[in-house]
Amino acid sequence: MRELIILALLLSSQSFASGCVVPYDNLVINESTTLCQDDYRINDTSWHGNGGLDGVIVINGSNVVLDCNGSVLRGNDEGWGIVVHTRDAERRENITIKNCDVGNYGISIFARNENGGWATCTNSDCLNRFGGTFRNLFIRDNNISGGSDGITIGDAYYAFIENNIFESTRQSPLSLFNSQKTIIRNNRFRGSESAVNLLFRSDDVLLVGNDIKVTLSGVSGILTKTMIINNVIEGGGIDIGNWECKGKARDIVIFNNIIRDAQNGIVLTEFPGNATIANFFDGVGTEIRINRGGPYWGCSYEG
Repeated sequence: MRELIILALLLSSQSFASGCVVPYDNLVINESTTLCQDDYRINDTSWHGNGGLDGVIVINGSNVVLDCNGSVLRGNDEGWGIVVHTRDAERRENITIKNCDVGNYGISIFARNENGGWATCTNSDCLNRFGGTFRNLFIRDNNISGGSDGITIGDAYYAFIENNIFESTRQSPLSLFNSQKTIIRNNRFRGSESAVNLLFRSDDVLLVGNDIKVTLSGVSGILTKTMIINNVIEGGGIDIGNWECKGKARDIVIFNNIIRDAQNGIVLTEFPGNATIANFFDGVGTEIRINRGGPYWGCSYEG
């Protein structure tokens, strides 16, 4: 027993001396933190049970950089790995998550509003009133693998998702809900049915330079003021829907993408207003398909 206490003190002193932190379940950080490089197996054991501060690592402040320092963080396919936490209209600004190898969670990286679930607001002027609950959110140079969902972000304004590798998530590698002014750039997607889902008024998005290989859908959602350019998409195409109560997609550019080996290259619910569409197709059954009259995405969630 005495030897174990001495060993624990030595490890603690080494972490303190090196300026790094050894993670544990429900590690809440409010300032910039670097993890001690290692291979960690940590389950989210108090999922939905820690007073709202759920997740293995919980960022609960602004102006925070979480540098995993190349560490591996793995769970048991449940709960959440890294969470940026807030509640109601309380804003989190200037958050960076980088150099993490995280996976095998229900959601590996989750920008979460405690009271709002996927998104803080449920009516159409949400972002005009609050300007985004998560503002200036940078998620870059991470490996996301296994588990159910990779990165899920709700109610963000200026999010930058760059140079990440997504592998073999069972559901959605990357989902945006009710977010605007997002850049999704130079990411690699492998081993999942879909890659990028833009939902609930996720507008003004730039997808550029991504390497996507899926089995069903490369990019899907309701696109307004969105540019999808210079991506390579293999195994699935681009699927654009409309809001039943907001009219058709508009102000979009789908340009200079290479779409390969898909049943449909680009699927549209009616032709979008003010659109530029010019791409390269290889091994695609139908290059551009228009489903006039539906299906439409409903708006019953709005107040």
